[in-house]
Amino acid sequence: MTEYYFDTETYIAGKDPNPEKDKIITIQFQELDRNGEPVGELHILKEWEKSEKEILEEFLGVFDQGFDFIPVGANLGYDFIVIYNRVKKLLKTEDLRWEFLLHGKPKIDLKYTLIILNNGEFKGWNKILDKGGDNKKIKDWYEKKEYDKIENYILKEGKNFIKTYKDIKKHILEYKK
Repeated sequence: MTEYYFDTETYIAGKDPNPEKDKIITIQFQELDRNGEPVGELHILKEWEKSEKEILEEFLGVFDQGFDFIPVGANLGYDFIVIYNRVKKLLKTEDLRWEFLLHGKPKIDLKYTLIILNNGEFKGWNKILDKGGDNKKIKDWYEKKEYDKIENYILKEGKNFIKTYKDIKKHILEYKK
């Protein structure tokens, strides 16, 4: 089984995130080795270069590799619910593969580990990933077509996530000894 760092960026239509209405503007993934080290480059599927429907179809082709694609991320439940809702709406399908994505597919979600590292506090758990609060700027950057800023944020977020993931894996393996 191959692990992949996985994340999406969404355009939040209202004041708060809503997985039934939010639009996917990027899907990003990168293969990781057994130690959490990146293999190859970070793939970013961008809605501003293709349609949202096209990036979903492209990702479906990648993700359809079966159990060889094990997503590793933080708050994957939200990402997959948004993907599921957008696939239903844009691709006009309730494909069972997407149900499996939500409920049965192996995945590694660090959200809960990060909550523990945040002294058990739900509020602020993602600050451990050192996003610098820029995720709140994505909507504004998207509306202003400042796509380079979104891409820079994605690259920084990916590096920070992978560093955190490697550190957690290392500590767990040391604890096991």
